[in-house]
Amino acid sequence: SKFTETYLIMYLFLLTGGAAYQPEFAEPIANLSVPLGRDATFRCLVHHLGGYRVGWVKADTKAIQAIHDHVITHNPRVSVSHNDHTTWNLHIRNVQEEDRGQYMCQINTDPMKSQVGFLDVSVPPDFVPEETSGDVMVPEGGTVKLTCRARGHPEPHVQWRREDGQDIVIKEPSGQKVGGCRIQEFNMARFNISITNCILEYLEDRIHPRKEGEAVSKVGYVVFCGVDRGVENSHK
Repeated sequence: SKFTETYLIMYLFLLTGGAAYQPEFAEPIANLSVPLGRDATFRCLVHHLGGYRVGWVKADTKAIQAIHDHVITHNPRVSVSHNDHTTWNLHIRNVQEEDRGQYMCQINTDPMKSQVGFLDVSVPPDFVPEETSGDVMVPEGGTVKLTCRARGHPEPHVQWRREDGQDIVIKEPSGQKVGGCRIQEFNMARFNISITNCILEYLEDRIHPRKEGEAVSKVGYVVFCGVDRGVENSHK
């Protein structure tokens, strides 16, 4: 009958309509930049999830973090949550440097659908004490080697400067002439970026020790090894 035919058409439409609404991502996963020790949350928005499942994978190591409501990783700092099967969250508490990398949100369709967000963990700049020179005594006209090594992420910039603000004079043409010492540069395009070691040769006056944290000084002047990541984040 016409009624039966109409009913069958509507029934088939509902079936095909349900199949037509495949899961899809509503928006890209945002990249995150989080300071060391803070918490991070990736959000994955999915429309029309239906009976499919959402999973999280650390893409660079291929380590499964979670599948739907269940946490798979043995990392106790990782958890998941969701809201109305639309918003799926991956939480990482107290982020550490090993958490840095790509995280993938997956839907178990065939073929699989996925999208990736990147977690960057920033680490404040600091000196490596065991690889940074302390006070050094040298005779007048002698040579002194000062080493300054820094760590942090992004990679910190290292600068040498005198306590009185005057330029450090580079004696040899192998370095830039910025104003009594020779500086040997390692993998540097400019004097003030990304250096970890400097060799300074004093040709005048004596050097006397100062308090901890200051490298050396020549007759009242202290040579500082300063670390910074930019104008707004510099310290001695």
